[in-house]
Amino acid sequence: MIVAETDIDKAVLDLFLDYNVPADGQLPYETLKAEWPKYLLRTSDLDAAVRRLVNRGELCISDEQPLTVVLTQQGFKRCRSRGKSAAAGKSLWTRLRDTLWLEFRPILNAKDQPHAERRTGGR
Repeated sequence: MIVAETDIDKAVLDLFLDYNVPADGQLPYETLKAEWPKYLLRTSDLDAAVRRLVNRGELCISDEQPLTVVLTQQGFKRCRSRGKSAAAGKSLWTRLRDTLWLEFRPILNAKDQPHAERRTGGR
């Protein structure tokens, strides 16, 4: 399944929204990793998205141990503007679920069909 980088980036910011992280607030990176499987994406996608968001100035990495990710003012503004419009459209999770359903429905339907009985040649 191909997922756009912008959708992956939005998923990372959605995690900050889910935890109601304020501007300049932080989440432990381990929390992001623990929550990531619900998006059905790879851990490498999370790592790449965090790097992109850091490069854009929407997140930054703190020097504290354990590793924490800080939501900058710019990232907070993007989260809040997305949060207002997220209810109007489908969430990333809903789109991923729908995409997976479309991909696997033929396989699941085929399992429900009775197998044709074998015809054996006469002796």
